[in-house]
Amino acid sequence: MIIDVSRPLKPGMRIWPGDPEFESELVQSLAKGDPAAVSRIGLGTHTGTHVDAPAHLWSGALGAGELELERLVGPCQVIHVAAGGNELTSADLGPISSPRLLLRTPNSDRADLPAGPNYTCVGKELARFLIAAGVILVGIDGPSIESAADGGLAVHRLLLGAGVVIVEELDLRGVAPGFYQLACLPLRIPGADGAPARAVLTS
Repeated sequence: MIIDVSRPLKPGMRIWPGDPEFESELVQSLAKGDPAAVSRIGLGTHTGTHVDAPAHLWSGALGAGELELERLVGPCQVIHVAAGGNELTSADLGPISSPRLLLRTPNSDRADLPAGPNYTCVGKELARFLIAAGVILVGIDGPSIESAADGGLAVHRLLLGAGVVIVEELDLRGVAPGFYQLACLPLRIPGADGAPARAVLTS
């Protein structure tokens, strides 16, 4: 079974405040007699389900197009987290048995709401815990891996600085907890700070 856990790219979709809106324009149309339909799209590099690269934070760092594919494809664990607070801690997670983790949180129940300040995210203590546990990829079903209140992006800096791939805006509604094979491939844009990705699980 293949489960698509990426969000559809469409006008009006949720974006991070200040990021470019998703746009799609038909520039050649079958209805107008053109031989083939061709569209132009416009979007930010952090639109929809996307991967954050170290170049998101550090000039000259690794871009989305250069990330190791071995980190983006392989066994993963989906963990359901019923968080009481906004920032997850290691105490909110059960046993970790995979180097790739996808966190299904209360964000999934608010997936169609704007990217406001109240969403479940990873706290600094949990970020350090994941690094120590040898996690190489962590994904979440919210608009960001960390709180909007942290203007310094401390969680991003901890994870990306340790080589942990960050995946945001996953669609984990209806995905049972357990073990899967993950393929999460960002667009191959050299030097990009991030890139939209198609993410799928197989079981």
